[in-house]
Amino acid sequence: MIDEHEVALGLARHRLFSFVHLAFGRLYPAEDLSDAPYLEAFCFQLQECAERRQQRLIACMPPRHLKSFTLVCLQAWLLGHDPTAEIIFVTYGDELSRTLTEIFRDIVRSDWYQDIFPDMRIDPASDRQEVMRTTAGGGRRPVSTGSALTGFGGNVIITDDLAKAQDTNYQALRDRIRRFLDEVLFSRQNNPDKDIFIAAQQRLHVDDAIARLLELPNFKRLILPSIAVSDEAFELYGGRVWKRRAGDLLEPTRFSRKTLEEIRLRNPSVYEAQYQQAPHLVVSALVDVNKITFVPAPPPPERVICTLQFWDTSFGVSEDGDFSVGLCFAFANRCWHLVDMVRGRFTYPVLRQIACEFADRWKAWDIIVEAQGCGASLVQDLRANGRKNFFKRTVSEAKEVRLFAQSGFLQSNRFAVVETPRWTPDFRREVACFPNDKHNDIVDALTLGVDHIQREGPATVRKVLNGGVPPRRLGRGRPFPSIYGDEAEDEAA
Repeated sequence: MIDEHEVALGLARHRLFSFVHLAFGRLYPAEDLSDAPYLEAFCFQLQECAERRQQRLIACMPPRHLKSFTLVCLQAWLLGHDPTAEIIFVTYGDELSRTLTEIFRDIVRSDWYQDIFPDMRIDPASDRQEVMRTTAGGGRRPVSTGSALTGFGGNVIITDDLAKAQDTNYQALRDRIRRFLDEVLFSRQNNPDKDIFIAAQQRLHVDDAIARLLELPNFKRLILPSIAVSDEAFELYGGRVWKRRAGDLLEPTRFSRKTLEEIRLRNPSVYEAQYQQAPHLVVSALVDVNKITFVPAPPPPERVICTLQFWDTSFGVSEDGDFSVGLCFAFANRCWHLVDMVRGRFTYPVLRQIACEFADRWKAWDIIVEAQGCGASLVQDLRANGRKNFFKRTVSEAKEVRLFAQSGFLQSNRFAVVETPRWTPDFRREVACFPNDKHNDIVDALTLGVDHIQREGPATVRKVLNGGVPPRRLGRGRPFPSIYGDEAEDEAA
């Protein structure tokens, strides 16, 4: 006869998701745990980190979605498997830290936990202390944001909301949290090549701690808005996939559309940041990103008439420096599609190589590079080596003026952006946040491109259609037919 209790314990040992279910049922027997798939997706990614299949994770979800409880369960589950693990757990304040420590203590002291992990024992000398040590030499150290950690290290660092929502509007606090991340937390890893770093938080501001971490490489992203803004797929246990469609609710049993709409009406900024994980959507006064057309895929190659690329370049590879950004536009179906983006901090030789590869991959007709940064030198170098379709351009107007002037085009049916998780979130954030975001390199490249397209795009399209030769006018004073099919134009070819 199958012992259901033993089966449950076995599942809890091997799957974090099952462990969370068991712990919740034992600690809160009068409450029901949600069966929404987001919790399984969250546990799956946490277990991927715990089992060292990935090192770094950013997880963003709305408040009251069991994030903190799941992270506490992760710590107990991880120490059960490896009592020598050294965990640093960071939250925004001492009171929250004490509350979560009591939950952790209740779990690891329980009989059912000891049945699952009989080799995991808390050192009696530390059982009543905030810092709990195991008899195997590992342990859990809870700290609050900004605390000194000199002399202490860990091989698992977990952050759970580094700031209170009401405090993140203060620039000084955001700067302090960034310094804490850069100068304290990352330096506490015992072995940076192998140690785990997990950051879980609701978004609070365009310049919050998550914004800083999103700039860094190698972080897996799990972004879960209350209402899905696009179709996405998330890994679950057993090789299953949760396919979330645009418009799907994350937690329909507790946060219905009616409830979320009430939250939005009470405070749009709180709704977009904390519930939609998109603080940028309420920042910009220049371009309404919601009015830009996003399409699921680039146009078929046979429909593309020509491609143009635009670069805003920067020197150096410093983590605090500007990015070099390249944008690729494809004209098809009477619309300019932003089909690809390259963004990074590159040395000059790498930038040179990437610019050439980007142009070749998309068979770019012309590549326009802003003369600032290393742009002028890059164009001179490439043209001297046979790349005659690279051109430099000097920009004099302020980017705020340029973007405002181009907002109509960006929100028209003549422009569309391909939706892809690889770079579209960065595009959305920076355009929507401008001019309040820390970086504006995408906006620089975008305004350079759109200005060129509006001025010279039609003539370039006609030239491509005419085999590379500028077409002759139809007659004295007669305008060319519009490439957009809706009006006549009178640009010089």
